[in-house]
Amino acid sequence: MARCLKVYILHADRSRTLPLRTGDAKESQLLKGIIAGETSELIACLKSMCGTLDIVIQKTVDLQGPPEPVVRLVSSYRADILFLELSAATLPASLELARRLQANRAGTIFVGFASEQLLEERAALEVGIWQILISPFDERDFLQTIRLALDQQKSEPSVHGFLPAKGGAGATVTALNTATCLAQVLNRKVLLIEADFDSGILPLLLNFKPQASVMEALETSALLDDRSWRRMVTNSHGVDILAAWGARTAGQDSPLNFDRLLAFAKQRYDTVLVDLPVVVDHITEAVSYHSRNMFVVSTPEPICMDVARRRLRQLQTRGAKATARQVILNRVVEHPTLVDVEEYGRAVGGRIAAVLPNDYSVIQESIAGTGPVSLDSLLGKAYLALAGSIAGQERPLEPPDSNRFPSLKSLFSSLARTDSVKVV
Repeated sequence: MARCLKVYILHADRSRTLPLRTGDAKESQLLKGIIAGETSELIACLKSMCGTLDIVIQKTVDLQGPPEPVVRLVSSYRADILFLELSAATLPASLELARRLQANRAGTIFVGFASEQLLEERAALEVGIWQILISPFDERDFLQTIRLALDQQKSEPSVHGFLPAKGGAGATVTALNTATCLAQVLNRKVLLIEADFDSGILPLLLNFKPQASVMEALETSALLDDRSWRRMVTNSHGVDILAAWGARTAGQDSPLNFDRLLAFAKQRYDTVLVDLPVVVDHITEAVSYHSRNMFVVSTPEPICMDVARRRLRQLQTRGAKATARQVILNRVVEHPTLVDVEEYGRAVGGRIAAVLPNDYSVIQESIAGTGPVSLDSLLGKAYLALAGSIAGQERPLEPPDSNRFPSLKSLFSSLARTDSVKVV
């Protein structure tokens, strides 16, 4: 089926986060919706797709008659999303309904749907219908639209993803040490989520056995509350860690499971870091929708840089914002302040957000001590500088006092090549 999605995005004034209600029933924390329309085929399609995302359709109403009863219905049901049909016959009633709900400050998100292109696009935008689905649309179109609709109500993003350019680039160690700097030095309440289900090593690095895992958190994402959450996470070195642990992988009955998990976490933590797998998959896509930064961690070798360039392009196709897509240059021989980040940025095709020096002995000491890298080391200070940039508390590195770190730019002159890089 051809994808014919039309999505309109404007900056929203509202910064209210989506309410997460507690309760005994699973339904109490699922998104709730009401459909207002007349075309049975479109309504049936919406109901089916809502079912795949665990969005509960509370009511289907027609648009005949005065808008006041529907306004009262939406308010009493506390619907999160109102789907409004925008066909020629229903458009005036839908616009008036949206206008009344805005005047009542109902806080409900509007998503329009229609079987053909709209002639009154500006009128829909003016009443807050900023996402519009044009039939035919598939499940991926629908998922993207729901995420964009929820994005209207997001506050300042506090999520940061760490994606390895290739296996062994150091993304997990970077995420862990950045998290401990944020918690121990910058006094942030930090959650570190291990989303690499097949290769998660945080419990081994920190020598703990978690009571539960990220798999369980995802499978019960609609039931999470403060009591169950305390059992899910393990606190180590001041950081709450949701680890990938156990033989089984996470159930993915709903593509919105990770969105629900992140929405729950963002209400409880100042900063959420996510250690991602090397494959850019649906989990990475979900994280990218919530993230302020999507860091690709790469070493300076040309092959790894080429792969990092590919990862940036994959993040772009998965919807990561241009301002979020950045590179952390890891294991650099030079002193970080001497590195020509502009040159490396041109080579990788993206902004260099941080430079971390190569210090194998300090890493080994931290592993042996099952803790973070010492902040007395240059590497520890570089992690702190990265944490400071995330927290908005700049901690720049001091330049070297002598010529202990001579420039090695000539060793990496091949990085200047970009014509031969094949990006997929």
